[in-house]
Amino acid sequence: MTTLNDTITPFGVKYSEVEILDMAFPQHVVALRNKAIDASITTDPSATVAIKEGVAVKIITDDQVIPKHQIAVLLYSEEFALKRPDVAKRFMRAYLKAVRFYNGALADSRFAGPNADEVIGILTRATPIKDAAVFKAITPNGCDPDGRVDVPSLKKDLDFYREQGLINGTVTVDQVLDPSFAQAALNELGPYRAPSR
Repeated sequence: MTTLNDTITPFGVKYSEVEILDMAFPQHVVALRNKAIDASITTDPSATVAIKEGVAVKIITDDQVIPKHQIAVLLYSEEFALKRPDVAKRFMRAYLKAVRFYNGALADSRFAGPNADEVIGILTRATPIKDAAVFKAITPNGCDPDGRVDVPSLKKDLDFYREQGLINGTVTVDQVLDPSFAQAALNELGPYRAPSR
């Protein structure tokens, strides 16, 4: 099993030797610009913005550190899932339709698919990044169009956080992961078919 500590060590630094600060991804750019931090584990578009501004250089990417790393999931509160299951199912169906539309904008690890301009237009209107060129330069995050998550990746992360003392107790990934909403949406939508190019 590859851990974050295994991948940092070849650079001469152990995870335990690093002072960790939690901040939102857009704050990484500001902190790098102001020299308040020395390094950042960030995502695009923040990474591309920092590089474009000349306040950072890319050393290694997440997929090189931990291949197939699940970096984000969709979270439902217990109350939403249990007390409003019909709404939760409809939300998941809408979410997967949006993910499929987003995936239609992707080609060759870029926003270069058939509807890329439309997706970039939505992103420039709905996010703080207003420069379409930034979105054309980034490597977009992948989203599974059938709503699946990489369970082994989530378990590795949970083990790592527990080793660092960031999670107490005995909660497991299997206890909090509920694929039923994604499966219900998938039953209605059918499996994803990539648009023809």
